[in-house]
Amino acid sequence: MEIIKLEKNYILQNHSFFNNMINLFFQNYDIKNHIINTDFYQINWKNEFAGFFNIYEKNRIQKFFIIPKFQNKGLGSFAVKYILSTIKNPYCFVKKSNQNGISFWKKNNFIITSDLGNILRLDYKLRLTLL
Repeated sequence: MEIIKLEKNYILQNHSFFNNMINLFFQNYDIKNHIINTDFYQINWKNEFAGFFNIYEKNRIQKFFIIPKFQNKGLGSFAVKYILSTIKNPYCFVKKSNQNGISFWKKNNFIITSDLGNILRLDYKLRLTLL
């Protein structure tokens, strides 16, 4: 398992590939329109492209996905641990209809903090155990 931070020039040179991958999960997205204030990350499994996410304005997790053939290998949780080690106060938005996504984020200690109609905001909540 590996997380690679991608340079913006690399994204622009390979925008068709990334758009094709992202649009499998998020329709009508053009990565070229989201370069400003965004860091991009590739998730690899055994040197193969397995997923992707980006961080917008230092703490908003966006376009997080694992390609289906690589799911259930711990890659998503591995990526979340990476995110938690590199940014403060991360959060994301998930469609209410995406029950798998909501369950995934809750499993990784995110809690619903806002209900915006058909979208939920989830924020990371550090769970403390009292001795």
